[in-house]
Formats: sequence, C-alpha cells, structure tokens
Amino acid sequence: EYCYRVDAAAPMTVTGFRLYTQAVGSWPVIVPAGLYRADAQGVPEDLPAATGTMTVDVQPGFYDVTLSVPVTVQSGETFFVGSQTGTVLTSTLILA
Repeated sequence: EYCYRVDAAAPMTVTGFRLYTQAVGSWPVIVPAGLYRADAQGVPEDLPAATGTMTVDVQPGFYDVTLSVPVTVQSGETFFVGSQTGTVLTSTLILA
C-alpha cells in the first residue's frame, strides 16, 4: 500500500479522495483504499479510520474513493490516505 501524508490546514471532514493513477494490465481493477490517522510517531496507524474502494481503468486519470464513514480531522492533525498498489501505478492525491 502507498500512502500520502496530509497535514490539515483547517478542521475538515473527509468523505473521500481522488487519486490520479491507472491500472497495470489490460482491464480495470477494483482496489482497496483507506484513510489512516497518524500515530504518536507520526506514521500511519495499523488500521484505517475509514475504508473504501476505487475502480481504476487502464487509462490514466483521477479515480474516486468514497469512504465508508466520514472522518473529522482537526487543524494541524496529520493523516494519510492511500490505496493498494499491486495492480495500479503510483498516484497523485486530491482530497474530497
């Protein structure tokens, strides 16, 4: 799994995110994704605060993840979003 670090500049509720990526191979894939809170050392916790899936096509583009539950984060809080990468190329992040 590959995660992107996010430092919240303001309080927010995250309901999903978008990643710019593409499937490796000849067909679309569905990959697990999640939002992880930072632990005391500033790295992702072992278990996600919320999960979702992302259907990724073979064409590069932005693909959406809708989280199973909204996650409220405070200003200055660090969290991470990511997806499994075994069947997709490393991606770029946009929060929803």
